[in-house]
Amino acid sequence: MFLKERKSGDLVDVVEMRRLTNLFQDSVEGRLQPGEEQQDPQEFKKSDWFYVR
Repeated sequence: MFLKERKSGDLVDVVEMRRLTNLFQDSVEGRLQPGEEQQDPQEFKKSDWFYVR
């Protein structure tokens, strides 16, 4: 699933869907998708994202 980061506007590929749906987790592991090259996973705060329709 892809979400959009508020600051940069880049897409983030969510690595662990279980942490995304867990209400007690405030961060999720994901990979930035700014271009063609896949990035290493990093932690993102859920509050820094919004859903892409």
